[in-house]
Amino acid sequence: MAAWALLVVGCSVDDPDSAENKGNERPYQGAIVRVAVPRDLNWSERWKTTLDEWSAQTGALYEFLEYEPLTDTSSGQLPEGDLALFPISQLAAWRHNDRLAVMPEEMQDQLALNWLDVLPGLRSTLTRDGTQPIAVPVASPVFVCYYRRDLLENAGLSPPETWEAYEKLVRHRDRWAPGLGVAEPWHPHWRSTMFFARAASSVKHPGFFGIQFDIESGKPLIDGKGYQHVLEEVVDGLEHRPREVLQFTPDDCRRAVLNGTAALAIGLETTGTSLLWPWGSAIAEETSSKNVRAENIQIGIQHLPGSSQVYNLGLDDWEVLPNKRINHATVTSFCGIAAGVMESSDATVQQAAWNLLELMTLSGSDMFFLKGERTICRASDLNNIAAWTGDDLTGDEKAEFVQAVRTSLNDQQVFAEIPLIHGAAFREALSVGLTAALEKQLSPAEALAGVANTWTELVKNVGPRNVRDSYRASVGLSKISQ
Repeated sequence: MAAWALLVVGCSVDDPDSAENKGNERPYQGAIVRVAVPRDLNWSERWKTTLDEWSAQTGALYEFLEYEPLTDTSSGQLPEGDLALFPISQLAAWRHNDRLAVMPEEMQDQLALNWLDVLPGLRSTLTRDGTQPIAVPVASPVFVCYYRRDLLENAGLSPPETWEAYEKLVRHRDRWAPGLGVAEPWHPHWRSTMFFARAASSVKHPGFFGIQFDIESGKPLIDGKGYQHVLEEVVDGLEHRPREVLQFTPDDCRRAVLNGTAALAIGLETTGTSLLWPWGSAIAEETSSKNVRAENIQIGIQHLPGSSQVYNLGLDDWEVLPNKRINHATVTSFCGIAAGVMESSDATVQQAAWNLLELMTLSGSDMFFLKGERTICRASDLNNIAAWTGDDLTGDEKAEFVQAVRTSLNDQQVFAEIPLIHGAAFREALSVGLTAALEKQLSPAEALAGVANTWTELVKNVGPRNVRDSYRASVGLSKISQ
C-alpha cells in the first residue's frame, strides 16, 4: 500500500476554490484507462485485485483489451488502448505507426519511471529519434555462455574471451571434457537469433551504426563479407558438434550443461511464459521440461565471447581495434516484453496510464509479473541476484549470470534483431537461407546472397523509405527528411 501512496503524492487535480475537494478528490477521478495485454497470459485475471486497489487510490477506472500478439504487426493491426504491453520484438511496428507517446520529462525522473536506471544498451533501442524514450522494458533477455568451470580449471584452461578461443575449446574438448558435447540453439525457430548472436562481435564495428541494413538507403547488408565469414565458420564447426544442435532450443542448451552432458552451452537463463518466446506457447511447451542438475559439477556463466577483429564496412576489410581490444556486441529484443502509453489518449488518461505503468514496472512490479516474465533491464535490477535465475544455480553462479547481463547491456554495442516493420518476414527469410547453408545445400556465400535477394524484394514491398526510417530509429538515428 505504501507504493500506491508514493505514486499519487503530488498528483492531485488543481482546484484552488475548494479546500474540501483538495482533500477528497483523487488525482485521476473518472479517467478510464484501457489496458491492452496479450491474450493467453491470464494477466487480466491475475492483475484484477491489484488494479482494483490502484483504482481506489487514484480514482481512475480501467478495462482490459486482450489481443493476439503474434499476428503480423503491419499498419492497422496493432491493438487499441491507452496503456499497452506488447512483445518487445514488435516495437518497430509501434514506433513506425507513431502509436507510442514520448515519456514526459517528469516521468523520466529518478522518483518516477527513472529512465536513466534502464541499462544503456536497452535505452538506445527504446527511443524515438535516438533521444526520446517511448517504451519501458519489462523483459529483454540476452544469450549467455555456460561452461564447466571445474573441467576447465582441472585442465589449466580459461573461459573463452573470443569466438576463436571458444571454437578451440570445442574442437579440442576431448582433452579437457572427454565424452561431453556442445549445446547451441540452432533450432529452426532460434536459428536467426543464434546467427546474429554469433556474428555480432565480428560485424558490429564501433564506428558504424548499420550492420543489417544501410542507414542511408535501406539496402540489405546480410550478404557482406563479415556475415559470410562467420557463416563459413559455423558450417565448418558443425563437424565438431553433435548433429542434435540443429534442433536445440536455448532451454535445451541450458539443460545439457546442467545435467552434465555438455561442456559448453549458449542459452537463456530466463524461461517462462509464451510471450517471452516469439513463436507462442507451442514452442514454450516444447522447452518446459524440468532441469535436473548433475551432482558435483561446477558451472561458470559469462557474456558471449567477442572477436579479436571486426569487419570494417568503410575499408571493406577486417580490422584489429586499438590496443588489440576485443570487440563485443550484443543482440537483444528478439523476445520479451515492453510497455508504453498511447499517443492518441487524452492528457488526463495519459497521466493515469503513466502512473499505472510506473506501478507495474517499478514499485509494484512483483504484484504484476511472475518470475520468468521479467528480466534484468535496469541497474537497480542487478542488486536482486536471486530474482533472475533458476533455483538450480549456486549463489556464485547466480552472481556470475547477473554480471554477464550487466556487461552485455551496459555497452552501447547493443542492437535489436531485425528491428523493422514486417520484421518477421525478414527473419523467416534469413532462417531459410541459414538452413540451406547448415544442411550444405548451398555454400554460405550462396545462401546469404539468396537471403539478400529475398530481403531486397521485401524492402520493395514494404517500401525502401519505410525500411530505412524504421531501421534508423532502431539504432538511435532520426528520419531522413527526403
